[in-house]
Amino acid sequence: MTGNISRVVIWIAVAFGAAAGVAIAIVLLRGDPTYLIQARTRAGMPYGEPAPVSFAIRAFSVTILVASSIVAGWRAVQDEGMLLWPVVLAGYALFALNVIVAATVGPAFPALLVVAWFSLLLPGIVYSEPIGELLRGPPWMIWGLCLLALAARVAWLGLLKSPV
Repeated sequence: MTGNISRVVIWIAVAFGAAAGVAIAIVLLRGDPTYLIQARTRAGMPYGEPAPVSFAIRAFSVTILVASSIVAGWRAVQDEGMLLWPVVLAGYALFALNVIVAATVGPAFPALLVVAWFSLLLPGIVYSEPIGELLRGPPWMIWGLCLLALAARVAWLGLLKSPV
């Protein structure tokens, strides 16, 4: 009975993560013409006129988001992923919290552009056992670092960037 409950919980977490990914993809592909970036020299000096983030960068970020969400979701709902269901649940919860905090604390577009790249940590969590075998290290070290990075991002956004 407990196995069925954990399977349902993981399916809900993966579905919520996919919905968050769709929301991020919509925001990123739509773009924000008011958010401007400026090229810099190697010395850090700006040059040229500020311009919006190019569509190629936004599309590449969405591709990373979609690919990592599919790979992590696929593994999470399989039997191998169910062995780590508490860790996977924590990872998806931190990712969803990351999306929510990023969208509410400041300008959503630049924050979600960064969150798209933090989705690479989800496959690191669900594939921590094969990665640990490859690196000859314990799997808890892999998923621990991924969870720590997700939690650090939430803490950075929530505590240091909050308007209060």
